[in-house]
Amino acid sequence: MNHDNLKKVIDITKSLNTLYIEDNNDVRNQTLKMLNIFFENIIVATNGNEGLSLFKSKNKFESSSFDLIITDIEMPVKDGITMINQIREIDKEIPILIFSAHSNTEYFLQTIDAGIDGYILKPYSIDQISNSLSKIIEKNKLKTINNHIINLENDFLWNTEDSLLFKDEEEIKLTKSEIKLFTLF
Repeated sequence: MNHDNLKKVIDITKSLNTLYIEDNNDVRNQTLKMLNIFFENIIVATNGNEGLSLFKSKNKFESSSFDLIITDIEMPVKDGITMINQIREIDKEIPILIFSAHSNTEYFLQTIDAGIDGYILKPYSIDQISNSLSKIIEKNKLKTINNHIINLENDFLWNTEDSLLFKDEEEIKLTKSEIKLFTLF
């Protein structure tokens, strides 16, 4: 992923409320270093039961609910797949990304059935994380953080925050009068 695309992903993900579930202390600490590049608001759980409890408690308050879940699969107390299935009973839309050392077919099939949005095998890189986040963003699953982006006809995007017009990720230069016209709408 090139630097500009990485910056765009980071700009979008910075404000997301993210739930990260990982039981292994060393893996969790290493992964958090990478995740902190993308997210400012990360709540951490150490097993599926704790993750589900945090999700339920934060989900009660709509304004502070989670925008994304990143989880391991094999964990004590409650595994990731059971936790995901229970979260899906509450929220079918929240994007869920799995970071796992397990690449067997059974896990893949179970996670696909649970409706996950991405699966990254450990050890992972910033590029893998960024590419997965980019795909989730493209699916418009993270629309709550893009409320300043308006999709116009013919693939044009209007950024109300910065008063910029884009077509196919390219900025369209506007005159001051044209910008004023857009801000009226």
